[in-house]
Amino acid sequence: MIGKSKFKDLISGSFILVTILITLLTITGHLGKFNYILDMTAHFKVQYLIVGFCPFFFFLLTRNKLWWIISLSCIFLNLMEVVPWYLPPAAIAQETKSGQLRVLISNVLFKNKNYAAVISLVRKENPDVAVFVEVGKVWNQELTVLKDLLPYHVVSQDSPRFGITLYSKLPLENVSIEEFQGSRKTIVAAIKFQGKEITVIGTHPSYPIRKSGFLQRNLQLEAMADYLKKNKNPVILMGDFNITMWSPIYQRFIQETQLENARFGFGVQPTWPSSLPLLAIPIDHCLVSGNIQVIKSRIGRDVGSDHLPIITDLAIGD
Repeated sequence: MIGKSKFKDLISGSFILVTILITLLTITGHLGKFNYILDMTAHFKVQYLIVGFCPFFFFLLTRNKLWWIISLSCIFLNLMEVVPWYLPPAAIAQETKSGQLRVLISNVLFKNKNYAAVISLVRKENPDVAVFVEVGKVWNQELTVLKDLLPYHVVSQDSPRFGITLYSKLPLENVSIEEFQGSRKTIVAAIKFQGKEITVIGTHPSYPIRKSGFLQRNLQLEAMADYLKKNKNPVILMGDFNITMWSPIYQRFIQETQLENARFGFGVQPTWPSSLPLLAIPIDHCLVSGNIQVIKSRIGRDVGSDHLPIITDLAIGD
């Protein structure tokens, strides 16, 4: 049998290892621009924060000052990354029945056959613009029943299983399908709302679980940033970006485009994987330009996909 002293040493050693691991992962996430594996470690700030409290309280109770300070420092680093998403911005648009534009983004998952759940969600939320990702040929056919609610739409089909569809209550103008140096195409269109022309974009960069996908995603975001810097209209950019807000690649994209994440002030709002909420991370985004105010951002109900939808209410400023 293990003696009390050895057992205590074993538990203490385990918490020290956890602290070292969480601290290293917290730091390596900031180096994501150099390597796709390092980039993947940037996405789990909430999980690092939650796990980090366990050794913190253990070291506090056992009066292990050195490791208590180290674990506290790790918690503080992750708190700085997570807490700001829950703090309301200085000015939030007041909710009004008129002058409000509702947008919806949903990665439906190409193999998901729960078409009725997605259609029911759209009818319930009644968006003005909806972007659907991972839309194959079957999904495109099923979604056509929404034409009575959203009569204008455009489809970009990358393959029989993958594509993007954009539906709108408002006429779509200047529609184009852009590649942005990526393997997956992006829909760009313009709508007119309250006399203002707004650029609406639906995108789905490559998933970065391999080096090739990591490079393709980054190239697509870089090309999209160059495109957006030339755009003079208010912008609503929606999609499954396969990246979280904590990645240095994402942060560079935001810095170059000056877009704002609509979930800011409303929480982290993790969207994937929906079946593992404790491991879920926010990779689906609605990004808007500074002259668009966010009234509310929230997660929609489960529609059978591995992603949860996002519904965002916007007000268009001058």
